[in-house]
Amino acid sequence: MSGAKPWQIALIVLGVLGGVAGIVFAMSSGSGPKMANSMVLVDVETGQLYRVNVNNRSVITPKEHPETGRRTLHRVIEEDGEYRISGRRLGGLRDDELVNEDAIDLSSGRILVDLGDPKRID
Repeated sequence: MSGAKPWQIALIVLGVLGGVAGIVFAMSSGSGPKMANSMVLVDVETGQLYRVNVNNRSVITPKEHPETGRRTLHRVIEEDGEYRISGRRLGGLRDDELVNEDAIDLSSGRILVDLGDPKRID
């Protein structure tokens, strides 16, 4: 930097300070994205909905039913006030002998029975 002029050195210093200030501001402002703290699952045998806490842990689906011990709890999404199994997950359910087609529409993934609000399980 022997040939640098004072205004060029000042410009470089201001750029570095601005960059550091931007990084500090970005890291300290806001709380980041809001993460879901629960997930809704459906029992494919009955159509009963369950809400499971997912704070600081992962949930593997299909999840074991709390009473029967069978892996019949599958993740659902809520669209327009209806719960449904996503199309991505339906392919695996079409060959599952535990699926009750009176409870789950296997062509659309829509839950056909209304058993009230999801029950909480851990």
